[in-house]
Amino acid sequence: MTQHEVAGATVAAGVDPVPAAEGAAPLLASRLAPAPLPEPVLVRPRLLRRLDEGAAGALTLVTAPAGWGKTTLLGSWARTVEPAPAWVSVEAGDTGARLWSYLTAALRPHVPDGPPADPPRPDRLELLAAALAARERPVLLVLDDVHRVADPAAQTGLEFLLRHTGGRLRVVAGARTDLPAGLHRLRLAGELTTVGPGELACTDDEVADLLVALGVFLPAAAVPRLRARTGGWPAGLRLAALAAGDRPDPVRWLEQFGGDQPDVAGYLRAEVLARLDAAARDALRGGAV
Repeated sequence: MTQHEVAGATVAAGVDPVPAAEGAAPLLASRLAPAPLPEPVLVRPRLLRRLDEGAAGALTLVTAPAGWGKTTLLGSWARTVEPAPAWVSVEAGDTGARLWSYLTAALRPHVPDGPPADPPRPDRLELLAAALAARERPVLLVLDDVHRVADPAAQTGLEFLLRHTGGRLRVVAGARTDLPAGLHRLRLAGELTTVGPGELACTDDEVADLLVALGVFLPAAAVPRLRARTGGWPAGLRLAALAAGDRPDPVRWLEQFGGDQPDVAGYLRAEVLARLDAAARDALRGGAV
């Protein structure tokens, strides 16, 4: 895709095109908007309300391992908010400068008098903070996969913005790990809302709704057993329901469903094990012996 094609896609997504600095890669429109939601979408009003409540504070962190529906929840919520929040999907390997370019591009429609995205300079962080602080209404920013922010400078910059925008920047983030060290002060200040696996786990009613949406019909008594067997893990429930639909006796098959099923094992290899370094994988193998 050429830079002009990327710019056109960015306009189509409702974001002004961002010229890349000389020699820098263009910004991708797909990282500045929520991804399409998986079909069928499981509507979870209780979690949408939780994010609405959290967005009244500085930071809401949706944190859980792979497959707990973090990205789907954030995308569903972002589609209910008016005006639409700024959005950035963080990618592995993003430097502080690269992430800064995406952040300023995402926030530009909300702070048109803010600094340009390229070339990124540390002093422009203060310009962006000042532009946000001058807003009459807070700006919502969704950061998906924020655990991928490995550059300490990027973590420091995010903390700086949250501290110096006078409460006009509200961040809702999805992550597989807990907060970076510098943001724990928000917990002490009561400005942090956390949504973890306990809340992300599907309830019996949500399991029943998902099964019906996927065309899998079980006796009512089988629903809580399936939820208990999967721990309410959304990815596991979806995999189980999709596989059960092809079985002559789905109830019996679901009673035996577990982590050794090929679809589940493949998901865990791709989304969990493949993302660990060799030392971590060796440690897990040693613990499994």
